Amino acid sequence: MKAAVIHEHGGADKLVYQDIEDPRPSKDEVLVKVKTCAVNHLDIWVRQGLPGKTLHFPHILGCDIAGEIASKNRNFAIGSKVMVYPGLSCGKCFYCKTGRENLCSRFSIIGGFSNVHGGYAEYVKVPLRNIVKIHSSMSFDEASCLGVSYLTSWNMLKSTNVVKGTTVLVYGAGSGVGSATIKLASGRGAKVITTVGDERKIALARKIGANYVIDRTKQDIVSEVMKITGDGVDAVIDHVGTSTWMTSV
Repeated sequence: MKAAVIHEHGGADKLVYQDIEDPRPSKDEVLVKVKTCAVNHLDIWVRQGLPGKTLHFPHILGCDIAGEIASKNRNFAIGSKVMVYPGLSCGKCFYCKTGRENLCSRFSIIGGFSNVHGGYAEYVKVPLRNIVKIHSSMSFDEASCLGVSYLTSWNMLKSTNVVKGTTVLVYGAGSGVGSATIKLASGRGAKVITTVGDERKIALARKIGANYVIDRTKQDIVSEVMKITGDGVDAVIDHVGTSTWMTSV
């Protein structure tokens, strides 16, 4: 099969389009014919290499995958439209058994720092338990955007109990996780305040469900939030990290 492979860390020029042996799924795995693999920022981090992380080369990137079942298995018919849940875990520990696989000590991501090849290829082999069947009306493009961004967002909203009547601050309306969180929080009936770093993104943020948009390049986030709410928000969805942590607190 054809695949975009990296043999060393570096820039986009390290992606090599080449022939590689077709993956061979075990009895607990299935072969997926890749129709769409979205570009996640994780792909860039893995390609560039992160301090303290090791990767066996050659490696195929790509964690946001949608496609069709391409091998016989016990759960899905060949040709079924599916998306791939990219998280890999032991399935046996306390966290896995309580639905918190991301806290498993062995957690990793397909195509990430897992040494498991991802979706920058014609085919990918995936554990059967990571396959999610998608509705016929959903496009492969749409499905490939769900695996990381939307599940990350959904987990944060559930953890912070963002429901109808609550007010939530969501950083980065223009990012994948940010935009997904706005849509999901709005859909749950929450009042959504979000931030942008470019005034051109304000209209888009409102279009996808934000009630208030703060331009962080011109406005102070804390002051604006207090003007809007009077006493702060019920939850902060901070997926940025160091640069926003103190503001969140």
